Amino acid sequence: MAQLEVVSGATPQKSTEQDWLDREKQLLADIDSHVEWYQANSTAARRWHRSLGVIVLICAVLAPVTVVSSTGSAPGSPINPYILSAISVVLTLIIALAEGLRRNFRFEERWTACSTSRDQLKWLKEGYLDQQVGKPVGSDPWVENVLKTRREAQAVVMNETKQFFDVIRQDGSKSGPSGKN
Repeated sequence: MAQLEVVSGATPQKSTEQDWLDREKQLLADIDSHVEWYQANSTAARRWHRSLGVIVLICAVLAPVTVVSSTGSAPGSPINPYILSAISVVLTLIIALAEGLRRNFRFEERWTACSTSRDQLKWLKEGYLDQQVGKPVGSDPWVENVLKTRREAQAVVMNETKQFFDVIRQDGSKSGPSGKN
């Protein structure tokens, strides 16, 4: 094990081995941070996707019932037809709003992209740790594995970010030059 070296006074210099251990620690912390971020965003996107889907489903079932009931075709209804008409309009607005949120924020796509990236990073970290077993710290194979894993982790994050902006760009190109269809 390398020792700290004292260079010109009381300031110790870390050995190359310790530098690489610090770099590895930072790499693993970066991966863990990305995994946590993707987990939180995956969970939030899943909840939004499912919640908005249930809202759309319930309102889509109730809206036609209230429309039919408000026409007077259900004699003896205890609810005033004008109130039923207002409920129909509100339900239709809720459907439009919920569906607009789902389409604009792409919760299903964010959920799957974040889940996939999270899992890729977890597997990458586990594979890295497995490959480091038995390699001397700072040796060429050890260093190559650290650098390769950093590149691969960055590629996962950059790919997910690129996919996100590609979808946004694709949506913008569908709208035409003025931003309107």
